[in-house]
Order: sequence, then C-alpha cells, then structure tokens
Amino acid sequence: MIVIYGIKENLNPIKSQLSDVIHNSMKSVLGMPEDKRAHRFIPLDKS
Repeated sequence: MIVIYGIKENLNPIKSQLSDVIHNSMKSVLGMPEDKRAHRFIPLDKS
C-alpha cells in the first residue's frame, strides 16, 4: 500500500492524474492487476 500525503490545496487538483501515474507504474513494474489500486491519498490542512 502506498500512502500519499499532501497539502489539500495542492494535492486535490492533481489527485486523479497522480493516481493514474502511480497505478500505471505499479502495473508495469510490479504486475499489479488493472482493477486494483493499492494507494491512498491523505489531504492535509496547511496547519
């Protein structure tokens, strides 16, 4: 499982694109199945 932490104002706008990049990398390198996304995003407040 990969956990991505980021400031929500920066993370939320790119979350979908970043998810696709991570998933495609995991599929090609680790052989993950197409329907399994083993990562989670944790958006945080600046404080």
